[in-house]
Amino acid sequence: MNFFPNITTYKAYELGRLLSDVQPQSAVSRLITTLTMRTNPVKSVVVEDGYIDIDYSASYYLQRSRSFTPAQRSTMRLHFFSENISGRRYQSISKQTVKLLSDSYLGFVVIRPGSPRTLGRTLVSPPTHVDSVRAFFPVASRFESNFLGMPLSISTAPYLSQDSQAMACATAALWMSSTTLSRRVGLAEYQTADITSMALSIRRPYGPSIGERGLSLMEMEHALLEMGYDPKIWQRPDAATLLTYAYLYTESGVPPVIFVNFPQGGHAITVIGHLFDTSNPNNNSLRPGVSTSTDFIPGLVIHDDQNGPYLRMDIHPVDPTDPLASVYKSKVILHTAQGNLTGYCQALIVPVPQRAMMPAGTAIASAASWISNFQRDGIIPPGDMLVRGFLIRSNRYKQLSWQQPRFSSSVIKAYRGLQMPRYVWVVEFTHRDSWVGAAEEDLSIEGEFIFDSTFIASERPDYLAVHLPWIIAVRHRTEHEMRFSALTFDPEASYKPLSMPIPL
Repeated sequence: MNFFPNITTYKAYELGRLLSDVQPQSAVSRLITTLTMRTNPVKSVVVEDGYIDIDYSASYYLQRSRSFTPAQRSTMRLHFFSENISGRRYQSISKQTVKLLSDSYLGFVVIRPGSPRTLGRTLVSPPTHVDSVRAFFPVASRFESNFLGMPLSISTAPYLSQDSQAMACATAALWMSSTTLSRRVGLAEYQTADITSMALSIRRPYGPSIGERGLSLMEMEHALLEMGYDPKIWQRPDAATLLTYAYLYTESGVPPVIFVNFPQGGHAITVIGHLFDTSNPNNNSLRPGVSTSTDFIPGLVIHDDQNGPYLRMDIHPVDPTDPLASVYKSKVILHTAQGNLTGYCQALIVPVPQRAMMPAGTAIASAASWISNFQRDGIIPPGDMLVRGFLIRSNRYKQLSWQQPRFSSSVIKAYRGLQMPRYVWVVEFTHRDSWVGAAEEDLSIEGEFIFDSTFIASERPDYLAVHLPWIIAVRHRTEHEMRFSALTFDPEASYKPLSMPIPL
């Protein structure tokens, strides 16, 4: 007797046939590339028919369940494995079966019914390279699925394509950003229908305005506020600001959303990672002698609900001769399966956790200023410097300071006893030459600054702590003042940058 009539196993070469009638085709093509062109390519596809998907169910209730036209409620879910999985493997559960499925699991995709069928929730393990360049995904969070009673998990950034009957691209972009971030900051997860309702301030379970149009920038901000975030918006940023800020927040595990004007109209995309290459660095100087780690970031990795997951996006300044140079300051180029798409950045919106008010640029610029002063005073050896910043929960940073073998006991004690706000900006620094051409495992830093993320004044903020090659200095808050103390110790060798991803 077949106890699993809704489960069918296919070989990887049949993936194209299984997804042949699913839209958008550009996103499907990119998904197949992500699954096949990788170090552990897909070998087996297990199809789970009649699957009840949480996100599709929410939009079904709002859009389809009350309409006169019949609509199918269940979906199809495809599980991907990097090992050959036969039907007999899941007939009985054993430790060997669970280990095989867990170790080879690449994720799943939900196929929503309709005419045409569309890509729904997609959780696929990130590739190690995008367009042959090393890629990192600090925003990735752990997600779990259940296959015939066997728990499977994957670390990824969720993807979702546009369903024109239920939402627009801005809703999809916010869902992709907030779904992974909510797990990192401890906030509730929301479905696409919920996000649209909050954006449009709809207080009733059904409304004809859902799905009629996309969301404006103000409505996106309103939705994020309703979800419990403190969004920051930069309108028409220049290329350096767009790349630096998008990278810094992505490195912090916070997925930004970029609103781009393409010739076809406005479009929202979500940044979920960045490329990394030390062989041919740029020169993004903050001030003479100090540059940022964006020198080694040739591009960002994005999820685009129409063009697919894990796409490369490059950022360039707008040519002064461009007719739109008076309107826009930065241009983006998306590398899609159908070719490159060029658009202009309208805005960058970041769902920052509450109480993390200091902008990324303030922490980076302040660290650069302090470094210049320290070099002038002979505290730091001369030479071009490099800074790398990220936002992190202070308790988590204290925990990682002793879990990862990076610091001496003196530094660990100083950080553990330091009073900090919930979130801090950490800015690591080193001499730039040590990174140029270096392999990933050979990267090192020489010290770091810690800044109070609740600092909102415009002038240069003081650091809560600074760790230099020869000294560590911390500022202890008392009821009415800040007390400065210094601790000297034997000089240390350089140490590794803090590894990513870091749970906020």
